[in-house]
Amino acid sequence: MPGHAVEVIHDGESWYASAAGWFRNGLYVAPLSWRDTPPPWQSPDNPVAGLDVDGRLTVFALAPGGTAVDHRWQEAPGGPWTGSWHRFGTAAGAAPRVTGDGSGRLTVTAIGPSGVGTFVRRQAVPSGGWQPWTAFGDRTVAPLVSGSPAL
Repeated sequence: MPGHAVEVIHDGESWYASAAGWFRNGLYVAPLSWRDTPPPWQSPDNPVAGLDVDGRLTVFALAPGGTAVDHRWQEAPGGPWTGSWHRFGTAAGAAPRVTGDGSGRLTVTAIGPSGVGTFVRRQAVPSGGWQPWTAFGDRTVAPLVSGSPAL
């Protein structure tokens, strides 16, 4: 809840956040739910972006729910973005990573659902379509690291 002078309130049973101010026309109170860790799609590592050799950016993000990767891309370098997020695949259980290789192709890597296995999806040609997800192995590497020239 956006607001001025937000305070956390505990009434002995439940937690709340309050916001007050003249721009709010009074006092607002919203319930709070505490988590030990944020869901993975709210990670500071999500989303990630890669730069195609033709100058267009492509953005990848772990979708809400944490079991799929979505993506959007620029239609032209410096130009408009696709209208909505498009499903990129369901081989994900953590925020994806994107890197470029020496051939100019982007590669997306993601830990599999439930944290099992690592999966890779690579462009078929530079700035082109995508090959299917393939298993990289049955072990999970945490955290995955992105290499140059990842943005």
